[in-house]
Amino acid sequence: MKKSMLVFLLVLFLFPVAQAQEEEGPILSGQTKAFTDGTNHFAVQVPVEFKEPAPGGPVLTFEGPVYRGGGLSFHVNTVNMPSVPSDTMYGINIEQTRKDPFYTEVTEVKIPGGKGYMFKEVGKERDGNAKSADSIHRWHLAAFGGGRYYNCTMGGSFSSFEDPVVTKAFQDIVKSFKIQ
Repeated sequence: MKKSMLVFLLVLFLFPVAQAQEEEGPILSGQTKAFTDGTNHFAVQVPVEFKEPAPGGPVLTFEGPVYRGGGLSFHVNTVNMPSVPSDTMYGINIEQTRKDPFYTEVTEVKIPGGKGYMFKEVGKERDGNAKSADSIHRWHLAAFGGGRYYNCTMGGSFSSFEDPVVTKAFQDIVKSFKIQ
């Protein structure tokens, strides 16, 4: 009985300490690596801590470390639309995004080889309930060029976006995105 009580107390007190240590930063070094996809005609710099997917698929997922209750990630969904001019796709999409109450901070960004804009999810769910710290949160990059629409998503827990190391890493991904 004493032994099981001791184990219970150790788990009770050490588990939260282990979790807190697991989440201490910095989880990202600030170093990046180049990734190029010749099939989908884009290049980007991603944190060295992210696992690279095999290039060529229509949806690529770069998996990052688990941090503050959720895994950091970067996804690129490439949609080929060769019959629609990139300027047309850009104009229609940015206007729709600006009107959508689910998104905020719609900002045009320079994309070598095309056009693009970044936007963020609002801090609340669509139903008005506040997001909890471990809720999934996303920033997006929409890029257009070469007859393609690139829907890029940077995700993690809501609280991970409060860490300036994480937000800088995601901002650096956006700045490095190139259409080839």
